[in-house]
Amino acid sequence: MLFITKLNPGTRKEYVELWELKELPVNVEEFYLKNGYPVELQVIYDDELIADHHEIGWFDEGAHTDDLRDITLKEINTILYDYDGEVDVEIEDELLENEDKMKAVLREGKAVLSFPFAYEEEDEDEDFPLNLEVWTNGKHLGKEMIELDGDNHFSHCVLYEDRLFAITTNLQNEVKWPYSEALLHPDDDSEMGVEEEEEDDDDPICFLCKGSGEGSYDGSTCLSCGGSGAQTRKPDYDGDWDDMDDDS
Repeated sequence: MLFITKLNPGTRKEYVELWELKELPVNVEEFYLKNGYPVELQVIYDDELIADHHEIGWFDEGAHTDDLRDITLKEINTILYDYDGEVDVEIEDELLENEDKMKAVLREGKAVLSFPFAYEEEDEDEDFPLNLEVWTNGKHLGKEMIELDGDNHFSHCVLYEDRLFAITTNLQNEVKWPYSEALLHPDDDSEMGVEEEEEDDDDPICFLCKGSGEGSYDGSTCLSCGGSGAQTRKPDYDGDWDDMDDDS
């Protein structure tokens, strides 16, 4: 039997946790008064029942594997806490366009559930790792406090595979949306399709000699750039530069 416990009740950080009781105690009524009555799970979409308690179910980890396994309380509590109770369910293809008749695909009598976005289409040019993968294997460079859904969280800057990612956690450093694709950190300078313009380190060509460095007659050097052919600023002279004589 499944029961629900409210944690941090009456605060902004209140949330529920599901737990299982294998065997009822002797004093059942006293136990119910203290812990509440058993609950059953259902998957609902737009007030329509998609999967009932006894149909839950298989768990699909996502596109990286074809294997299904029994869903556990760990995944269910992750759905309740990290995804606010939202879950993806495999639906009969012919019913997808008819929301009034949606029903879960049953494999051996059980529905197939997965975390939201587990099968989100990947960009053809970019293949971003999952938040949990980056958090577990990356190099943590720093963090800052942010507010998310009215609660304080950390936004971490994590270096992974030569990219900077922004990973969000709660204050206990538990990753939010662990099985969603990681987002690039604002400081990452390798954005797809963006190329940094190379700075032109060459000095501008001298406006008087046009870069030759030569003066107005053979063997002389340009008065403006001194023979370098480059000029960073125009000297203060109000006359006609073409009429000037060189000193050499």
